Amino acid sequence: MVIKGSHHLIKKLVFLVFWPITAFEERKWHFDYLRSQGFEVEVFDLTLLLNREQLEEHPVPDALHENYITQVQSYHYLDCLLKQNVSNSLFIDYLVAHSDVDLKTEKVFRLLKKNDVRFAFISSGALPNPDNVNRPDIGTLLKKKLGKAKNPRSLVNYFAKKVIIKLTKHGYLYPLPCLIFGGQSEILKRFISRRQIGADRIIPVHSFDHDIYLQYIRCLDDSDIAPEKTCVFLDEAATHHSDFALFGIEPIDAQCYFRAMNLLFDHIEQT
Repeated sequence: MVIKGSHHLIKKLVFLVFWPITAFEERKWHFDYLRSQGFEVEVFDLTLLLNREQLEEHPVPDALHENYITQVQSYHYLDCLLKQNVSNSLFIDYLVAHSDVDLKTEKVFRLLKKNDVRFAFISSGALPNPDNVNRPDIGTLLKKKLGKAKNPRSLVNYFAKKVIIKLTKHGYLYPLPCLIFGGQSEILKRFISRRQIGADRIIPVHSFDHDIYLQYIRCLDDSDIAPEKTCVFLDEAATHHSDFALFGIEPIDAQCYFRAMNLLFDHIEQT
C-alpha cells in the first residue's frame, strides 16, 4: 500500500486506542484478514496515558494481552515508538476520529505532527442527524454556552478545540489525516469542511455492522428468515457501554432494563 504523496511502502498498520481492546475489536477490525494480506498489525494502547483513573475504577476483565499490543505509559515512550515506526507504518486513529482534538489528546497529536506520522481514521459508525436538529434554535445554543460557562474546565476545553482546529487547518502543530475511510454522513462532511480537507482523501466504506449482518445471515437457513414478520431493535449497550466508564455515566441496571425490554418485545409479538 502506497499513500498518495508518499514514497514509502506501508507494511505495518498501527492502531492507536484509548481503551483496552478485546476479542470483539480484534474481530471487528479484521486483524487476521489484514495479516493474511501481508500487513503487520500492532496496537498502541494509550489507556494508561489518557484514561488511567477510569481504567482503575472500571477494569476490563476480557482485555487482550497479546504480543502485538504495546502499553504506552509516557509521552516520551510514545515519541520513541513513533520514531521507530514512522517510515513504514500507517497509524489508525481510534483516539478522536471525526471528533475534535481536545486538551486531553492534543499532546498525542502534536507528537504525530512532530514525527511526520501518516495517520488515517475510520468513520463507519456515524449516524445521520435528523433534519430538525441540524440547526439548533437560539435558546438551545444559549443554554449550551451557559452550561459550559458554569464549568471552567469545559469552557477552556471548548475554546481550546476551536484553536486546535484552526492550527490544524493551516498546518501548524497538529496533523491532518492522510486518508479517511467513511460513508456519507453529516459529521464527516462537517469534519472535512472545517479543516478544508479535499474529498479525494475519503475512501468510501460501509459500516462494521454490515459485516456482522452478513455473518449473521450466512449462519441462517432460508426457513429461519421471515422479513415480513420481523422487527429489529437497535440496542446501544445501555447497560455496559465503555463510554460510561470514561465519562462517569451511571449505567442502567441490567436486570431492570432487560426485564422491561422483554415485556415490550413480548407485547409487540403478541399484538
